[in-house]
Amino acid sequence: MPFLYVGGFLYLVLEIFLIVDFIHEFGIWTFFLEIIISGVLGIFILFRERLHILEDLSQMFSGTMTPMGFLSSNFFRMLGAIFLILPGVLSDCLGIILECVGFIIANHSFLKKSPEHFENFDRPSKPFFKDDEVIDVEIISDDKNPKQEKR
Repeated sequence: MPFLYVGGFLYLVLEIFLIVDFIHEFGIWTFFLEIIISGVLGIFILFRERLHILEDLSQMFSGTMTPMGFLSSNFFRMLGAIFLILPGVLSDCLGIILECVGFIIANHSFLKKSPEHFENFDRPSKPFFKDDEVIDVEIISDDKNPKQEKR
């Protein structure tokens, strides 16, 4: 728990330092404009995220995306949008990085399965038995149940 306090304190100190440096370099009005633009962009991404979730869900059910790829890409995109809404230079940088990571995960081939994988899924590549000849036997009993209830 103290790690969270130290991490939060370091984040605030670094954020304040970057804000002061940004204002000193570009001016206060540019900083306000950056806050407004990144906030609107973050809200826009959050509203569009519903469509991305539906698209990724259909990709997952069609077999072109793994469930882990679905969860991680949507998590990173949502977290990136929230960081973009928060005011500050460091939070905007983290938001942009998380959005890029979510985009890469959603579109990268190592998290997508090829359609050939699912076409051959029901047909095993090797037979389970060394002998291809299998005899199917069904036993039908002619005896009636000896433990019938008496009425």
